[in-house]
Amino acid sequence: MHGGVRFGVILIPIGNRFIHLLRGGEDELHGLKLDWKRFVSEQLQDFCREEIRAVKTYSDLPVTTNMMMYFSPLNYDKWAEELDVISWDSYPSWHTKEDEVPIAVWAAFYA
Repeated sequence: MHGGVRFGVILIPIGNRFIHLLRGGEDELHGLKLDWKRFVSEQLQDFCREEIRAVKTYSDLPVTTNMMMYFSPLNYDKWAEELDVISWDSYPSWHTKEDEVPIAVWAAFYA
């Protein structure tokens, strides 16, 4: 297939995958959305793998990256196989409420 419109979805070929753009009708086609998330995660992980390879060429230090809470577009379980250390980026909304204890508890234990 060379792209086109199928079932109200515009398909744009990239390699052996397709980018899908919805064209009216349903808000989401869950199978396509899941495939898109897998594609994005795999592409970013492949990019990270190349960065690791480049760094490891010149260094034996552990490889690390920052992740954000549970960011659903990325499959963190697969990323964990590639990295030595994963740290967490946290940006609590300080100074937005008079009582900052709830945000502190959330940042420390749940996020």
